[in-house]
Amino acid sequence: MKTLILLLLSICFTIPLDTFGQASIPPLNVTKAFNQKFPFAHTIKWHSEGKDYKTVFKAEGYSYEAMYNNNGDWLMTQRTISMKELPSAVKTGLTNSKFSTWKLNSVYVLFLPGMITQYRLIVSSGGDTKNLLFSWDGKLLNDNL
Repeated sequence: MKTLILLLLSICFTIPLDTFGQASIPPLNVTKAFNQKFPFAHTIKWHSEGKDYKTVFKAEGYSYEAMYNNNGDWLMTQRTISMKELPSAVKTGLTNSKFSTWKLNSVYVLFLPGMITQYRLIVSSGGDTKNLLFSWDGKLLNDNL
């Protein structure tokens, strides 16, 4: 009897640990939309984020993250880029902002519906870290992402 109770308790505690934080399989319409948009993607891993699905993948020599909603609508794609790849307008925007003296930690290019391109820069100073969002022409859109 003691063994049976221990077995049931171990099952009860193991199942929840296995289901949280794990990769998930999105609905067919989501994977179909993804495959149409990124036919050369490989090393694909899916995760659910609330009602949306995030995928991390590689394509054409780059690492990407993309978000889709439950209906299969593409929401955004993000790719890490180097400071050299950052448009000069965005570099100027950072230089002219109040964050010009902050350390630049990471740079991402964001692709959004409507052919919108934005840039996310992660900067830090002291103990503070900020996610800055710039438009393609160097305007600071948000400093509190």
